[in-house]
Amino acid sequence: MYFVFTERDGDKLRFVTCEGLKGDPVESEGFLELGPDGKPLRGVVDGEPTPPRKILESVRSADGVLADEDVVEDVRRALPDDVNVDVARLCGRCLGSGRVTVVEKPYRLGRLEVCRRCALEALEEEIAFRYPRYSPSLVEKMERVLRRIRDVDTVVEMFDPAFDPSRETERTRWRRVEGEEEEWVELDRAGVPDRIRAILRRLGYERLNPVQVACVEEGLFDGENLLVVSPTGSGKTLVGVMAGLKALTEGRRFVYLVPLVALANQKFGSFRRELGDLGYDVALAVGASRIKEFRARRPGADPREADVIVGTYEAFDLLLRTGALDPGEIGAVVIDEVHTLRDEERGPELDGLICRLRELAPEAQIIGLSATVGNPSEVAGLLGARVVEHDRRPVPLEFHLVLNQDRRQKWERIASLVEREWDTVYSTGYRGQTIVFTYSRRRTHELADYLADRTGLEVRPYHGGLPYGRRKETEKAFERGEVAAVVATAALGAGVDFPASQVVFESLAMGIEWITPMEFLQMAGRAGRPGYHDVGKVYLMVEPGRRYHRSQDRTEDEVAFELLEAEVEDVEVVYDDGDEREQVLAHVASGAARSVDSLKRVVSRSLGFATDPKGRVRELEEAGFLTSDGSLSVTDDGRVAVRYFVDPLELRGLAEAEGDPMDAVCRVHPFEGFLLSEDVRRAVRKSADLELPRRFEDALSVLYHEGKTALERVPPKIKERIVNTIRELDCGCEAFPDCEHVTERASRLVLEERVKGASVYSIPRRLSDRYCFTAYPTDLAEWLEGVVRLLEGAGELAGDPGKKAAAEALADPWASGGRR
Repeated sequence: MYFVFTERDGDKLRFVTCEGLKGDPVESEGFLELGPDGKPLRGVVDGEPTPPRKILESVRSADGVLADEDVVEDVRRALPDDVNVDVARLCGRCLGSGRVTVVEKPYRLGRLEVCRRCALEALEEEIAFRYPRYSPSLVEKMERVLRRIRDVDTVVEMFDPAFDPSRETERTRWRRVEGEEEEWVELDRAGVPDRIRAILRRLGYERLNPVQVACVEEGLFDGENLLVVSPTGSGKTLVGVMAGLKALTEGRRFVYLVPLVALANQKFGSFRRELGDLGYDVALAVGASRIKEFRARRPGADPREADVIVGTYEAFDLLLRTGALDPGEIGAVVIDEVHTLRDEERGPELDGLICRLRELAPEAQIIGLSATVGNPSEVAGLLGARVVEHDRRPVPLEFHLVLNQDRRQKWERIASLVEREWDTVYSTGYRGQTIVFTYSRRRTHELADYLADRTGLEVRPYHGGLPYGRRKETEKAFERGEVAAVVATAALGAGVDFPASQVVFESLAMGIEWITPMEFLQMAGRAGRPGYHDVGKVYLMVEPGRRYHRSQDRTEDEVAFELLEAEVEDVEVVYDDGDEREQVLAHVASGAARSVDSLKRVVSRSLGFATDPKGRVRELEEAGFLTSDGSLSVTDDGRVAVRYFVDPLELRGLAEAEGDPMDAVCRVHPFEGFLLSEDVRRAVRKSADLELPRRFEDALSVLYHEGKTALERVPPKIKERIVNTIRELDCGCEAFPDCEHVTERASRLVLEERVKGASVYSIPRRLSDRYCFTAYPTDLAEWLEGVVRLLEGAGELAGDPGKKAAAEALADPWASGGRR
């Protein structure tokens, strides 16, 4: 048994006894009343008067005698000299709960020193009070902050509505990635060939940074293929440009490929200024729109003849598939954002393109660029490349976590962060600027308006649904330092290339999905640019317990901690049957595979092609797309199908479909971006206290199964629209409304509005006025583009003028008499 003296209360020296010192229960308690000389006069144990002599006998027989450091001197005076008294720091909260815990490294809780267990209990009580829907992992992860600060009250203050994260950066900082003082090397000493060195100087470059020097050392100017994996802002683009300059000075062509049209436009503008001034023709390859409202003259030179081609993967691939380009003229191909390989839809397309390139242009140098590849050796194998990996950032990057009770608190704090960052002027003379990511296009406008009103600063929305001219003007204004913040969708994260010092995640969702670690690291990496900022800052604004869609099985705080601790993901390419058929047809059509043996060689390089290509050849031959009499060649139907980037068998099925071509195309390719009309959502919430999902199909299911009483409470006009919607979309099958026919029939309504003469901008309003669903215009435009192309392809295959006419009516309804 242990004797533990805990405090002095006047003349009373209080003690407890216990069997152990690690949270063990108190066995007995009492006190010694001291005289003027500090010696005990009277004693009490468990409320009973006890002679001091008897208490001292128990002290002598104890396994140990301990005293709190505040009373140790009093205890030593009171006890006989032969009793050894050890100093101990005791958990005040345990004592108050009838337990004894000796702590070596105490935590603060108010005026008490407490043990880790009590500190965590107090923290969890506060979290449960503030965030009733919190996840168990929140306490576990917040312990990390507590261990660093070691003061419960200081951590709890982070949960207070008055807490200002813009002023309390030490508390919110989760981790810091240190920057590296880069050793730049003068061009003269960097191994750059004379002719290219002269061009670089004309472009304003005098030195190379460590990443660029490493690429030179790995054979950049010797024609070696390279995979360059390094953080955002580390100078990867210049590596690609140097490879391009090598090709151009040798009289060969330079191709720079990106995943998004927005990025292609950005790169085209800069290359046209820089390389165009050197006398090279620069072309933009992004594909011509079939939709009347989006038809525009492509700027720049003809891609089939230009020295430099800047484009999207698919637009360049089309040039190869159709033989519009001589691959032998290509000297360098840069594949930016090469981690797009892991994208479910575009990954197989890019994987196949790289396989074709290596076969068709074996002399061309291929440079892959990415900030996030977890398995570089595998991706380098696809490229036939050496790996240049550099994991140090040129600018430090701080990650901050801020917990919020609701949207209002979250937005107020974002306003504070934007305002404080704008007031920050870095050593380079540049102001701090912010990118805020949120989960929907509508929310970018709402939040941008709020931030502008709250701060008085220039804050703008930025997403793929805005006209190109408006996006371009925002990019230029941001670069000129005229815009304090942009609010963008997470879906556009890869295409946002603003010189921002701060990135704020208002939400960790992308539509109805949580963002992935790779997407998070890509977006977070936008914070802090060399030559602009001394540090980059990333803020995760988290609402514990929050889910943005009922299909989400994790809460926002759980996702936040996963992202903050995530490693860079491996790049994996997954093909389905249709992807394999499409890529085999593309390999043959482009000339990359002229026999089964050469086809096997081409697909053997793939990261995702998993079956025997002979089986795919047989399928395509039976469907009339290929012939294999000794060698492989495409038929006329094959030449049609390869232009449409779809499973050839799917296109054949559409070509052979009888009946209305618009019904057929909606079965094959329905629109999947319908949203519940916002006024309907608000009305149901207000009248029936029912929260509906934003995604239309989910909302319809809730209304149909759970919301029948809600229909009786909503305003008559809202009820009429809901009833119209159910009547129009009800297919009569037992699974309605949880069946695929809902999106098919809703898609058909879109096409009907289009052929009546509605623009893609007016269709959402027409749908919402009559029904209870809508969509973003640019999402509709992208889908409509695919519908028109499918009908064109199916019409060509079938020789069906009806399908061609349907395609023309959807592309330009006014040419066929539609009303605007």
